[in-house]
Amino acid sequence: MENIRPLSSPQQRMLQYILARHVIADHDLQYQWEQQREVAQQMQEALGRDLKETLCLINRSLIPAFGIEIRSMTMPTLVPDEDQPDDDWEMRDVLFHTIINTKADHVSTLFANTTLSKNPHEFALFRLIIERIVEKNAEMINEEEEQESNDDGDENNNNDGSRKRRRKNRRFGCQSFLSRIEMINLRTELTGVHAGKLVDITQVENLIHMLEAQGWLVPAAHAGGGSSSGRGKGRGKHSGATHLQLGARSYMEFPHFLTNAGLEKELLPQFIIHH
Repeated sequence: MENIRPLSSPQQRMLQYILARHVIADHDLQYQWEQQREVAQQMQEALGRDLKETLCLINRSLIPAFGIEIRSMTMPTLVPDEDQPDDDWEMRDVLFHTIINTKADHVSTLFANTTLSKNPHEFALFRLIIERIVEKNAEMINEEEEQESNDDGDENNNNDGSRKRRRKNRRFGCQSFLSRIEMINLRTELTGVHAGKLVDITQVENLIHMLEAQGWLVPAAHAGGGSSSGRGKGRGKHSGATHLQLGARSYMEFPHFLTNAGLEKELLPQFIIHH
């Protein structure tokens, strides 16, 4: 194994902060970096000239040692509108950071978050939720393309080139979503060894809360206004939103599963790799 450089104390605290938050917005991580920069200067320890270099330095130790790495991506996200009342939300492109597992070996599995793997029936439900969101997104795209073709009234719009151009102009990812009730009811559609194993609704509700708290799911961007979607004003373990869609962590951790489930590759977000 190649020589692995130990992380400095400020770099360790940056890593611990990301691990604790699961998924973190860039402005929050930038604030934490500025706090650690002051500590690093006082202790004369290494941190990095800026946040980007710090993430690169941390990854150079994480990847060979544990098979995990920090990745980033920009995602359209509902955030509170600072210029409007508390119950108003607006859409902004937000840069997120998370730590993903790049391997399936024993060391990386132990080091990564294992909450989902502790209960195979819960993990099976999560997979089914992802599949259903992706399926719904494909149906939505096909319906929109049909409507656009009908509205244009131009036969040329139905050719493959026109379809590809329209899809290229779409925002990445799944715009579709499911309500919490739909997700809870999906437990009745589990098959094989998972069938009938999740009968406790409270257990499933707690699973959905955990998936949101850890960044796998987020409040749906197109399920209506802030108040009509039931989005809470606080930043607790979950938002209280009645509709959820895939979050940044799902895209960064499970890109191959998403494409296998039917998400077109051109709709996947572009990741920022810190090497």
